[in-house]
Amino acid sequence: MDRIEAELKALMAEEPDYAQRAFYQALIDLLQVQTQRIELAAAEVDGRTWNHEQW
Repeated sequence: MDRIEAELKALMAEEPDYAQRAFYQALIDLLQVQTQRIELAAAEVDGRTWNHEQW
């Protein structure tokens, strides 16, 4: 995901149009939120798998 974020930041730096820069920033924000959600979901699955009370 870091590569995608770096590409978006590079595009943002080259873009003269404010609307396009705002769009790229929104994509970066979305990418960060989705990455966090994936990590939390993976941790939840891991936690449920190792819950000895549900065995």
